[in-house]
Amino acid sequence: MQRKIILLLFLLNLVYAIYGQNTGDFIIQDNVLVKYIGESEHIFIPDTVTSIGILAFLTNNLKSVTIPPSVTSIDEMAFLRLYLHYPYDQHRSLESIIVDEMNLYFSSEDGVLFNKDKTILLRYPENKKDTSYAIPFGVIDINEFAFCGNNHLTSVTIPPSVIEVKAITFHRCNNLQTVLTYRTTIVNEQAFDRTTVSIVYIDEYLEIGDRYILEGRLHEARSVIEEAIRLDPDYALSHLYLGIIYYDLNNMLLALESILHAIELDNTLAVAYFLRARTYQNLNDNAKALSDYNMALYLEPDNDRYHRSRGIFLYTIIGNSTLALVDFNRAVEINPLNYLNFQQRGVFFSNYGLHEMALEDHNVSIRLNSEDTFNFNNKGVSLAHLGRNEEALDNFNIAIQLDSNNYMACFNRAHVYFKLEMYNEAVHDLTEVIKINPNYRDAYFNRAFLYRLLADQAEDRAQAGYYRDKAQLDENVVARLDGQMEN
Repeated sequence: MQRKIILLLFLLNLVYAIYGQNTGDFIIQDNVLVKYIGESEHIFIPDTVTSIGILAFLTNNLKSVTIPPSVTSIDEMAFLRLYLHYPYDQHRSLESIIVDEMNLYFSSEDGVLFNKDKTILLRYPENKKDTSYAIPFGVIDINEFAFCGNNHLTSVTIPPSVIEVKAITFHRCNNLQTVLTYRTTIVNEQAFDRTTVSIVYIDEYLEIGDRYILEGRLHEARSVIEEAIRLDPDYALSHLYLGIIYYDLNNMLLALESILHAIELDNTLAVAYFLRARTYQNLNDNAKALSDYNMALYLEPDNDRYHRSRGIFLYTIIGNSTLALVDFNRAVEINPLNYLNFQQRGVFFSNYGLHEMALEDHNVSIRLNSEDTFNFNNKGVSLAHLGRNEEALDNFNIAIQLDSNNYMACFNRAHVYFKLEMYNEAVHDLTEVIKINPNYRDAYFNRAFLYRLLADQAEDRAQAGYYRDKAQLDENVVARLDGQMEN
């Protein structure tokens, strides 16, 4: 690298000697700024310049450069200085690069040079005095020489949008200690030539947090994700994860706050709109929920989960069964291997009395996943509606075997026992339901009804009185639960 720079300097001085034309403090050749030779601290490049050449700024005290609208190209080594040659630690003066807003090819932010749409970071001034810098999210590429020679930086954050950190990017950044980045970014082992740094991968925190969420360790997950946010407060996914944690903790207001922050940082994140839709739904703000479901699908129109969830929302909350069915059909079309798509469409058909169609979907869902307890419960419901009670019982039995806490399967099996006049079996199932879910009002109501029937069938007064007392106790619970719902 040193030999390359020395050769370039030699050739450049040769060009000055043969072709250079001194126009004030600027040597300009065919609209190319070849060299600035003045001593000003702040300069405005003439608007006749269309290109800035290699090693154009080699003076000792230049602090800021303003680039006019006329400039259409800048050599990647235009702002390199003599510190790349011997002696290393001299001539670090440039603090800011400013681009005229009318320029169509380049831009600047806080004194840092980018291309126009800020997808390429071209140059971070070597004497910019900030000790930490977060490369903006959306930057895809970093010029190989972008940070060379800055001795003020101790920490740099590289967002996951950056594809690669090239060799020599941080050459002679002698005080750089920490680089915060993501494992999606390829970091060249020579990027930190002559520099010893610690590389911290922020997505490792997200992976740990995600694992804790799946394990139900929500408070531990929150601590890990909050640390990821502290390390990089501008990464949208970290805030989204925090929103998920608050959602699972049933704190909808804090969930909404975190998701809003994620969307502010990245308004193309479809999953953020999807989660916000579910949050608004829990807050009974159905208009905003529907708007966010629509936005999520606008951003990802082929996401079967979003179609399925919007379909459930449309028919259970909005009451629009026509549009709901469109979503369910689209979900099945997008991903015919996802059993949940058939499962939910089957439930939809069942709720609208289309039990034969529901049964077809439940069979497909079971074929795709024979370990899901709800598949067998749903099939049992459709069979019961079709009067196929023995088959319904078989499916409820399988559902309960798969998950003994599936109280809905117990509740539905009790209903079939009732139809078969197997009242004691029905009472037993309803008692199991109440053990699992002590606040399930319909289980008490149905059990009270069964106790009344058993009282009427009792052979003596004592037995009849026993059942009536049981029924009264359940009816009292129903009244209490109804009162709580009204309040």
